[in-house]
Amino acid sequence: MVGIVARYSGILDRHLYPLPTGLRFNIVPLPNGKSVVAVDVPPQQETQKPFLVHGAIRADGEVEGAFVSIVQRRGEASVPITAPMSHTTLAAGRARLRGDDSRSS
Repeated sequence: MVGIVARYSGILDRHLYPLPTGLRFNIVPLPNGKSVVAVDVPPQQETQKPFLVHGAIRADGEVEGAFVSIVQRRGEASVPITAPMSHTTLAAGRARLRGDDSRSS
């Protein structure tokens, strides 16, 4: 079972940035002799967000590594952030870095 946890941990290491802190892996045995791996992700500090997902799963099941996405949880669903939403967030951050904070006027 340690090998399964190492495998899942390695996958997260390769595809998430930054890696969430405090992850816990629980292996739940099923009656048919197989197991399910449950990953508990505790609440994360706002300064760590957003978490970037590196790679996208193609229709054939292979991972294409040239893509980066930002995914938000909404209840049980994972919802990818759209390009316009990502651009707005990046532009706002760049404006803040330049001191162009329009909220102060």
